[in-house]
Amino acid sequence: MIYLSLGRIKLVLAIIRNKIYSKIVSMKLPYLQSNSSFRTPSDLLKASDYTQRWVNHEISNFEYLMRLNSIAGRSYNDLSQYPIFPWILKDFTSESLDLKDESIYRDLSKPIGVQNEKFEKYVREKYDSFEDPTGTMQPFHYGTHYSNSANVMHYLIRLEPFTTLHIQLQSDRFDVADRQFYSIPSSWKILYENPTDAKELIPEFFYLSEFLINMNNFDFGELQANKDRVHDVALPKWAKSPEHFIYLHRKALESEYVSDHLHEWIDLIFGYKQQGAEAEKSLNVFMYYSYEGTIDVDAITDPVARNATEGKPIVLWNQINNLKAYYVEFCDAKRDESIDPVIYINIPRNQIKSFIQQGLSEPLITICESGVIGVNGWQAYERSAANLFSFEKDPSLLSNRTKKSISSQFDPNVELNSRIFVLTNDSKILISGAHWDNSLRVFSLSKNRNIAHLYQHSDIVLCLAIDYTSSFVVSGSKDCLCVVWKVIQEYGNCINLEPSPFHILYGHTDWVTSVDISNELDIVVSGSKDGTVNIHTLHSGCYVKTLDFNNTRISYFNTINLKLSNERHVLIYTDGVPMQSSALKYKYQIFVYSINGHLISQEQLNYPVQDMIFQDKYCLLGLLINHRRSSNNANGSLNSSNFEENLDNKKVFDTTSKIVIKEYFDLKTIQAIRLKAPITCMNLTRDDSHLLVGLKDGKLIVITEFSLHDLKKNRFMLNRN
Repeated sequence: MIYLSLGRIKLVLAIIRNKIYSKIVSMKLPYLQSNSSFRTPSDLLKASDYTQRWVNHEISNFEYLMRLNSIAGRSYNDLSQYPIFPWILKDFTSESLDLKDESIYRDLSKPIGVQNEKFEKYVREKYDSFEDPTGTMQPFHYGTHYSNSANVMHYLIRLEPFTTLHIQLQSDRFDVADRQFYSIPSSWKILYENPTDAKELIPEFFYLSEFLINMNNFDFGELQANKDRVHDVALPKWAKSPEHFIYLHRKALESEYVSDHLHEWIDLIFGYKQQGAEAEKSLNVFMYYSYEGTIDVDAITDPVARNATEGKPIVLWNQINNLKAYYVEFCDAKRDESIDPVIYINIPRNQIKSFIQQGLSEPLITICESGVIGVNGWQAYERSAANLFSFEKDPSLLSNRTKKSISSQFDPNVELNSRIFVLTNDSKILISGAHWDNSLRVFSLSKNRNIAHLYQHSDIVLCLAIDYTSSFVVSGSKDCLCVVWKVIQEYGNCINLEPSPFHILYGHTDWVTSVDISNELDIVVSGSKDGTVNIHTLHSGCYVKTLDFNNTRISYFNTINLKLSNERHVLIYTDGVPMQSSALKYKYQIFVYSINGHLISQEQLNYPVQDMIFQDKYCLLGLLINHRRSSNNANGSLNSSNFEENLDNKKVFDTTSKIVIKEYFDLKTIQAIRLKAPITCMNLTRDDSHLLVGLKDGKLIVITEFSLHDLKKNRFMLNRN
């Protein structure tokens, strides 16, 4: 067998590439333009007569922009380098459009992120105050780019193959209706009111009316605010039809005002204001990997890092045997009098409507055991070979004077956990339970205060859940009831809960310890210490079925936890006391049911589950593992043995934890990662690229794919079991 070095393989491939290139050029195909001299795009533009012809009005604005896109390497054949066009109008509400009125046009000299003048100071200060402790990142104004494949699929979702590509991107379903492209006026409004969104347009806005029409009658769902179904794209009032919109929009592109100012936008996207001092002055600096030459892809030998750099997203499930745990020191034990561990962690799923903290592109919300709320900065670097993520702690957590806190007292008899909090997917409001007065509290993160106290339960609220669209919240209580609440929304923003319940669900005879909800599946699932899991319909509140998994083998349940997957399955964890006559060896069990009540799999566990996630076909279990120190072992090494003995004798045991990943169908363990402290909470990022874990010792753990780069640096890593 012959082995070739990496350098020799590259040489062979280069020779083959050059031969293919020479062969294609020699064929003298029509319309083939060969860059045989390897000139830069700038040289090609100077050598052409496009600019002069445009200045002389020999070619239109549309044609000139298309030629610039082509020279810059943009093509309809590459979604990540799709042709880019500017937003040219800002008036999408008037009854008529006067193309001679300059007030209807956007400022072509400024990026989209600062079209609203009130954000200029914010964007500039974010850039000036940016710091990267690793020294690998340069400051930037925008964490997202003005053109990427997701934007193209967003605009062209009504046309194939973009519909299928969008569904694949969203885990085999359409994204939530409010995040889709459903209205041109709303799209501009969202951009105008969000300094972090820099999306520009695509050429289809100026010639293809079909992309605005749902010709295939796809079911895109309904909007949360008014329950209107998303169908064709809503047009500005001045457009009588999609064809009329394209007609007027193209005329606006060729108007005198745009012709006089288009060069200003070209300077931002294709010209001298792309990088350097001019870009900084123009508030036009993007994340460093947006620029050619900042990363040498050929020099990256690690396939994981290379895939990420080339734009292939990190997804935990694609490299499940190639995971690594990184830690972030959240609570400083040396400085803090006592550790206040994180018991709830969440990155809102609606990135567009999320407010941004600390110059990073997403907020990471944490809640500590004391009720202190942190709005931290988070960035998942899907294309970076140097960092797989960045975390920036909320500076308000550093001082008791500036800390944000849920001001109402929790019941001291309730053990606080992640199940008593839910966050809307736009990160506007936080709902909490476990309060001494049996209330449900609504906390506004933007106003930094409680905005509602809701009373319906006659005992302590033990668990909460919110649906994927943030339309409904369900609460479970010691009073044996489940209550469904409707979320009040205005223009797609969550602002509060309806004061009166949407439904009250009955059927349990003991404390309700866990609930979950799905608007898409129209079900509410609730688990009780009485040993049952009930299923109700969400919209009608009708009882459907009880999953009775006890079979008289458990005499008493300490707790039941459950999770509902988007694949129509229910994961149930039980902690109970087996009957003396039972053959059960352990009191901890997990079950997987279909929502129609069919038992798919079950397993007994050696250790209790602290938190769990059910995503697609994977179950993630956070296990609490107690080790007993052997009296015969002088060095105090740990060994797992007889967990049930002396459970309350904390001096005898050292406690660690383990995250176990199982396939739901047979509950086969496919990966396990051991951590050095008990788990308090877990959550996945919205793209399933990172698993976030809170630990009892105050650390935050981030689990994701690892690269050879990290092995060389040997930073932030924990041993994998």
